[in-house]
Amino acid sequence: MRGRSVSWLALVVLACSGPAEAPPASVAPPPPTSAPEPEPVPTRPSWLYRIETESQPSYLFAALEPGCPLHESFPAEFEILFRYARTVMVPVAWTEQEEQEFVLAHGMDAGYRLDRELGPERYVPFLEATALPIDAAPRVLPMMGLALFSQNLVADVYGASRTDSRLSPTHDAMTRRRMSGLPLVGSLTADEAAESFERIPRSVALAELRTAIERRRELRAEFAARLEAYRAGDEADVARHDGTRLLAVAAYITALTAEDARLMALSVPRIEAELRAGNALVVMDVDDVVGETGVLARLRADHLALTRVEVPAPAE
Repeated sequence: MRGRSVSWLALVVLACSGPAEAPPASVAPPPPTSAPEPEPVPTRPSWLYRIETESQPSYLFAALEPGCPLHESFPAEFEILFRYARTVMVPVAWTEQEEQEFVLAHGMDAGYRLDRELGPERYVPFLEATALPIDAAPRVLPMMGLALFSQNLVADVYGASRTDSRLSPTHDAMTRRRMSGLPLVGSLTADEAAESFERIPRSVALAELRTAIERRRELRAEFAARLEAYRAGDEADVARHDGTRLLAVAAYITALTAEDARLMALSVPRIEAELRAGNALVVMDVDDVVGETGVLARLRADHLALTRVEVPAPAE
């Protein structure tokens, strides 16, 4: 109201002051001024990819792995996609019962003694990293132990709490979607995921767990480099810092490479079908998305039109 009163008073003053004098003929009127061009907003590449389809576009999101802070994985700008997508696809759409059955059947064995297999020089750092209950830790099988140990190293590097380290971005997406009663599918079934765990021989997984514990400082540095590459949006650098070059057990690399190829052959056609159907959101771990054999490379080879979404760059 105060601004409008001042404007009204200004008009009264002008009216009372009589007609305005014309400027001298020799003085040219000032040129018209144009509004300054707005400064362009700096952007950076996000980890969201838009896929054009015959109907509505679909999206693929490459999330950080288990152990990362959840705010790093799925930025608030993309929440609308999560809520209104026709369907959301995650690697495995576990039910709570399936998860429990998986851990009991493939992650633990009452007759196994991980403490003896690792020896005190490795078992103590394993306990410190995973914070597993003393009575449960010895029964953890090597492949599950390797997963827990790695994700807790990641959590430490990323500054997440141990509670966060039990989750993953894809798991978080799955839980929230299911609680909302909205459609959710997996690129793999629970049985296929369980079978994959069994395909890595126990002796090979144990050897790799020993190596990971022994080289934990190098792994931490590798995870830190990957975090920086992810924040910078660098696909190639993320692929380089996946920890593979630190794996000293050749048998594990061979088994893991073969199993990754088998799982890709199962999941990529399902991922592609959901994307082509339109209005789908696929949330995958970044390790499965980037690289020469990742999901992105396979989708591009199948001539899907992918565009990386740009988002405003953080203020310096």
